[in-house]
Amino acid sequence: MGGQRVACRSFANMNEFLPLYYLTTLEIHIENFNFLFKDFDKFGEDLKNFIINVGACSRFSLEPETKAIIIDMRNENIAPTSIGNWAKALLKRTQELRLLNWKDLQRVEKLNAEIFNCLSMLYIDNCGNKTVCSSNFQKRFVCLDFLQVNSCLELEVVFHSDDPNLEKFVLPCLEKINLENLPKLISIWKGIDPNVFQNLRFLSLLDCPGLLKLFKRAYAETLKQLYCLKIQNCVRMITVISDDEDNNLLACRQSSHASKITFPSLKNLALLKLPNLTSFIQPQTEVEFPSLDRLSIKHCPKLKQLPCGPQRLSTLNKLEVDGIWFEEMTPEDGKIN
Repeated sequence: MGGQRVACRSFANMNEFLPLYYLTTLEIHIENFNFLFKDFDKFGEDLKNFIINVGACSRFSLEPETKAIIIDMRNENIAPTSIGNWAKALLKRTQELRLLNWKDLQRVEKLNAEIFNCLSMLYIDNCGNKTVCSSNFQKRFVCLDFLQVNSCLELEVVFHSDDPNLEKFVLPCLEKINLENLPKLISIWKGIDPNVFQNLRFLSLLDCPGLLKLFKRAYAETLKQLYCLKIQNCVRMITVISDDEDNNLLACRQSSHASKITFPSLKNLALLKLPNLTSFIQPQTEVEFPSLDRLSIKHCPKLKQLPCGPQRLSTLNKLEVDGIWFEEMTPEDGKIN
């Protein structure tokens, strides 16, 4: 191990590693969940890179030079509300956190917020909550850059708040959101100030059959940094942007009645396998994509018009559409006969 690096054996006892406090790199699977609650002096103080897998064994392809913790609750009945000093020390330096098979993510809200100050990537897989990012949850991840939520079968809303005093920029670094296999999802955000997502650059949705629409107009108008939008296999979706208002939406809609919506940074737009999609925006409003480079529209049989007219797609370098759909389109207005 060169005096600096060690990868654990699956049968190793944790006590074997405690004297090795000088390690700088460690990859270890700790099957015994109780180690999260124990205190070990000096353990992990000098670690520069680590992958700590706690609980049921879950294998991921992670970069060797990273700071990652995986907590898999598959075989546990309770989630931690307090943890040992070694786990706190490592969490404070953790850049990537994966929470797997947690029945109740609200337990995370009871941990000290400062623990997550360095966290930039959060993966949530197979949780049991109806929402994963409450207002208290969001306040703990001020440096979060990337969020992935996958296979949470009861999830209805990703970001939710009933707090009227929630800061507008509570997630100032969030740039990427991936949502996959969320069968009961009906809304990404509810009761959240639209400006929270003004730095969002990448948004991808896959297999979310409960979604009827993606954005309310108030949110769409703040996405000036959005670079890539991909929506695939959301079989009930009828429109991407809707003017429908939410009574709980915070008051930040001064531009909600603008004559058009512009996505100035959007380069890549993909609408794939959306059998009930009839429009990009309802009611029909002018939409502009002054930077769009790639447009993909496939298996959207009810969509009879491009998101904007062909004359407004002068920057487009690549267009991918179904052959029949393209042949029937009227070039003057981008509509299908």
